[in-house]
Amino acid sequence: LDYLKEIKETTLGAFEHQNYPFEELVDKVNVARDLCRNPLFDTMFALQNTENVEIQLPGLHLSTYASEEI
Repeated sequence: LDYLKEIKETTLGAFEHQNYPFEELVDKVNVARDLCRNPLFDTMFALQNTENVEIQLPGLHLSTYASEEI
């Protein structure tokens, strides 16, 4: 449960800053550039617009999160 809370907070924080220019972010964190891979991350979270479908899994409650679009 703690892990899911951490993922939720990280994801919501990312949505709040999603319009930050990527190249500026790469410059500010000052990571070594390697053309073989992305400079900041190895995985990516992608939210796609889907219908609000109720998903039921044993022992897990899932609900939608209302957000404002920019």
